[in-house]
Amino acid sequence: MSTVLGQIFFMNWFYNRRVGIDIKDYWKNFIKFLILTVAVVMLISAIKIIVKPNSWLTFAVFVLVFACAYIVAYWSVVANEYEKSLIKSVLMKRR
Repeated sequence: MSTVLGQIFFMNWFYNRRVGIDIKDYWKNFIKFLILTVAVVMLISAIKIIVKPNSWLTFAVFVLVFACAYIVAYWSVVANEYEKSLIKSVLMKRR
């Protein structure tokens, strides 16, 4: 346990002081990402209780609903302006 905690604290200090990564911002974004993932999984799990996927078609619909819900939630909550501009530029190149 102490090795794991030591590694976590040491690596956070190292990345912050020596590499120059903003660790507080990293963890803030990670927590938002984690909460988003848990919320989407809980939503899909609740839907799965009501509509049981008992065929490949319903399973495929669940996969599409999960992917769409996750993409919309990620875009709305987690993605910053730089990430949004990267995604927009890739989508615009496809046209």
